[in-house]
Amino acid sequence: MLRTETQVDPHRDGDQVGTVSEALAHHVERIPDPILLLDADLVIRHITAQVTTLLGWEPADVIGRPIAEFLAPEDLPLVLGLAAEHLPVAGYVREVEVHVRRRDGSVRMIEASASTFLHDPEIG
Repeated sequence: MLRTETQVDPHRDGDQVGTVSEALAHHVERIPDPILLLDADLVIRHITAQVTTLLGWEPADVIGRPIAEFLAPEDLPLVLGLAAEHLPVAGYVREVEVHVRRRDGSVRMIEASASTFLHDPEIG
């Protein structure tokens, strides 16, 4: 994420926070869809709280676990193939529909947008 410590004017908006990093995190948490960060091994390193509403999982339940644990088996080859082909490509963006496992065991199809940021030293 952003590590810049540029100060934001706290008097402009009572809802505003002190640094660019904090401001970005504040706005990301308000996006209605879950946002997650995977490492090069496809392990979940961060996920927003919206995962609870969509899939029933608490963030602490999924952080540190491979994304493969949450994918339907029929979608695993697609995701692994895309990752192998495109993880090395800086700035790669792709939308894909996958089936994910909810906490209650049911499966839900979601549309996901994947972007590669592993080359960004602030994120990767």
